[in-house]
Amino acid sequence: MEKRFFLKGFVYLSLIYFCAYFFGINAQIVGFVDIRNSLLGFSMLAFVVFALSYTPLWIGKNALGCLICISILCFVVDLFCYANFSSNLSIPMCYALFETTLQESWEFLGLYLNVKTLFLIALFFAMSFVYYRLSFSFVGKKTYGVFVAISLIGMINWVVECHKLFFVNGHPYYTHQNLAYFEPLRIGMNSFYTIDTKEKTKAEFDSQLTSLKQTLKAQLRKNPIQNIVLLLGESAQRGHMQLYGYSKPTSPYMIGLQKTKNLLVFDDVVSPHAQTSLSIPKIFTLANYENEAQKPWYQRATLISFFENVGYQTYWISNQEPASYITPAGMLGSICDDALFVSAYKQFHDGELLPHIEKTLRGGGMQKRFLSIHLIGSHNTYGDRYPAGYGIFEAISSDEKTRKKALYDNAMLYNDNILNEIFKLFSQSDSIVVYLSDHGEEVYEIDDFVGHGDDHITRFTCEIPMLIYVSDIFIQKHPKIYEKLKASVHRPYMSDDLIHTVLDIAGIQTPNFDPTRSIINDQFNEKRRRIVGGSNGKDYDIQLKGQEAKYR
Repeated sequence: MEKRFFLKGFVYLSLIYFCAYFFGINAQIVGFVDIRNSLLGFSMLAFVVFALSYTPLWIGKNALGCLICISILCFVVDLFCYANFSSNLSIPMCYALFETTLQESWEFLGLYLNVKTLFLIALFFAMSFVYYRLSFSFVGKKTYGVFVAISLIGMINWVVECHKLFFVNGHPYYTHQNLAYFEPLRIGMNSFYTIDTKEKTKAEFDSQLTSLKQTLKAQLRKNPIQNIVLLLGESAQRGHMQLYGYSKPTSPYMIGLQKTKNLLVFDDVVSPHAQTSLSIPKIFTLANYENEAQKPWYQRATLISFFENVGYQTYWISNQEPASYITPAGMLGSICDDALFVSAYKQFHDGELLPHIEKTLRGGGMQKRFLSIHLIGSHNTYGDRYPAGYGIFEAISSDEKTRKKALYDNAMLYNDNILNEIFKLFSQSDSIVVYLSDHGEEVYEIDDFVGHGDDHITRFTCEIPMLIYVSDIFIQKHPKIYEKLKASVHRPYMSDDLIHTVLDIAGIQTPNFDPTRSIINDQFNEKRRRIVGGSNGKDYDIQLKGQEAKYR
């Protein structure tokens, strides 16, 4: 009877671990290593259950019961991720998870806990109930003998894994891939890797700042620009902007500005990632997919460091999480001369930033300023991104897709208003404002997916708007730069090269500058491959650009 209990538990755990393991693998690219690791993990699980069956009965049963309960909880998490992102809980998801506040977590659940997800979870529990109603009468000596043999193989594998743990250098996530079959251990290893990496990133980022300031070489040309602004949006897909041909009036202010000489609209720009924490480092530093394997982003020069080096006062004004959170945005903001994080939990609308920007412009007289302004934009949940009663698109519908599209379009409409108000603040000074989004957003264009992430890269999660606003005074004082900007609006571009473009605009001369990466430079390389998602990601022009929206 006891043998049946333990064998039944082993088969149940094997089934859910098998499903969870292959959630994270594209069925079309499963290779020998993936199959080998799953089989090794399977044998190691057998040894664990076999060992429990030879402990005192109450200990063995309770221990196995706890393992099953923990595994069920982990499987529900993986099932949730798979239903929405076609992947189990991956490291990019862990990075996003550990950068969110409690409020964001509730918003995330509200966005993705849909009927489809609830149905799959309910189906899992129903199938589990049916499974445990089975009698398992087929357990005999031969069956148990096979189980014992597999357990002995598993014992050998455990010895190998323990040897790796104590005698092989390397991070557990990389040195214990066999354990990825154990769903709770895989989630634990991913979480530990993420937390450990974030802490090390912050420590190394802080330690290299002093040496970077001493070694950084940069000079500023004559006739500098007074105000240079990098206005970073959030989750804005250009396909939902009227300015880029969308059928709904989501950008009336930008449409009006486009008719003037002050707004330049770049129409072929993509982000390097579909995730904030991965895009921002490549927007603000010299990191890109070509060099990311050589040295991490936090050991590279930042746009902020260059401006500080040539005498600009640097500001970070954000409506996202404060610097106390270990995020790339928080770390970059912390090195500015003046950093203001308006919202602790992303609870404010972007209109809250306007008086703080105005106050910054009033102070300091004619000093040179570099401002980084970080919007909350159209980040989920969309209905919380604009004031009550602001939207013009009807968001009351029984159809989930129709409702969320309307909420997103309202958020984009409010974003258009915020851009216009910010541009106004800089209209009476020598100013240039570069606006772009950190990444795009998919709103049911391909299938039942809404959101973004490097685990779900499509054309719509990386196609972003890029607008450059210039004041009349800027045009008068810097006519050559203005002409270069006008001539470059149709060039293919990826925002991990933005640092080179901004250095070129600002006239900051440094050995780190690469003219082939500046969109306004005569040497700009229009044939550069645009790989989204890192060096092993997707080629935008070959794999993504031709994707057509199934639903609009």
